[in-house]
Amino acid sequence: MTKRTCAACDGELDDNAIQLKIRGKTVQVCCKDCATKLKEADGFAESGASLRIARRNFYRPGCNDVTPFGMIVEDNIIERVVERIVDGEVPESEYSVMVDETRRMLQNVGQVSQLGRSFSWVASPGATQRRLEIMVSVRGGRTRITIQENFGPLIGAVFGGVGGGMGGGGVWPVIGIFLGAFHLPPSAIAAIIPLWLVTTYATARTVYHRSSGRRVRELDAVADRLEALARELASEKPALRPPSGA
Repeated sequence: MTKRTCAACDGELDDNAIQLKIRGKTVQVCCKDCATKLKEADGFAESGASLRIARRNFYRPGCNDVTPFGMIVEDNIIERVVERIVDGEVPESEYSVMVDETRRMLQNVGQVSQLGRSFSWVASPGATQRRLEIMVSVRGGRTRITIQENFGPLIGAVFGGVGGGMGGGGVWPVIGIFLGAFHLPPSAIAAIIPLWLVTTYATARTVYHRSSGRRVRELDAVADRLEALARELASEKPALRPPSGA
């Protein structure tokens, strides 16, 4: 029997699934929160966009404890995309406030570019190896904040460093220690090498799991802060100009 999953968060559906129509297709979601958020994402998608694009605009953690945009290699995330949608439009004059807050939280000056009523911030390649980008777009009375990071450089640094240093460089000293200290026959090398490589891989996975977890928590914190800031900036009323001659 095929397992049914929520169109928004990928959680498994039960008998209380909710049906709704998105982009001309009938889909099922697990709860009212997912239904509301998927409708909001659909409203923000471009005209003619597919259900996949509308779904990509959806993100809100906590529902069924599933990360919809975490591409997983076993249990480790290799890419993270977080989105927030705020009612109200952040004025272009306040974009610099959001950029300054981003720089402060991430400790990275970054590079900023603006196109129309949208701007993006990209982490400076010279200051960090992170592939991190933050995009803010304003349209239709709402502000959308998208944060995405590819953890490829982190994967290379962790698995390359641990695998090369511990796996390649450490295996021969370990063989010497085992053969010398435990007086094992040379034939034991056939068992020592695989065991050491498995230990190396497990160590690299543990290090990466913790490092990527810290990145995920940091991105969520940045998204929460920018969402709150955008809500504040969008709700501010422009100051009234004094009457002429005053």
